[in-house]
Amino acid sequence: MNLSERQIRVRNFGETVRAIIALYGVPAGKLRIELTESVLHTNLDRTVRLLKMLGADGVLSSLDDFGTGYSSLSYLRELPVQQLKIDQSFVDAIVEDTQARSVVATIVQLARTFDLNVVAEGVETEEQFQVLLSLGVDAFQGYLFSRPRPIQEVSRSRPADAPPTRGPAPRPQ
Repeated sequence: MNLSERQIRVRNFGETVRAIIALYGVPAGKLRIELTESVLHTNLDRTVRLLKMLGADGVLSSLDDFGTGYSSLSYLRELPVQQLKIDQSFVDAIVEDTQARSVVATIVQLARTFDLNVVAEGVETEEQFQVLLSLGVDAFQGYLFSRPRPIQEVSRSRPADAPPTRGPAPRPQ
């Protein structure tokens, strides 16, 4: 679930999320809140409280588009997130651009320091996948693996052979 600046401002937003989880019987660990760095500039304290409250219930959280905003490394110390998502702009350039590769390698190292999982967004080629895999990225999203699909085509249960949530994803067939 992508969390917007506006939602953070809504009174009792966290309680509403809790009520929806309870109403529909959604396992909290299956819900992940994604927020971008821009959300953090509005009200960091409120965001931290919200993530901690929902995290206590088992809801996971990610910092999306990491490295594209006005990053403050102090966010990594303060935010109770479990995952960093590397923006597609770095992935697009990673095969040809050594600076983009260095940025991603640094993000992965930083994430390891904070015991965070790393996801690369927008992986479209085998070459990108191989470079990201060699840098230690944990999980991947993008057209190389699947195009967006209607909800009716997506299975509600996770297949037994699905890749782990931590560690490198298996190479696509």
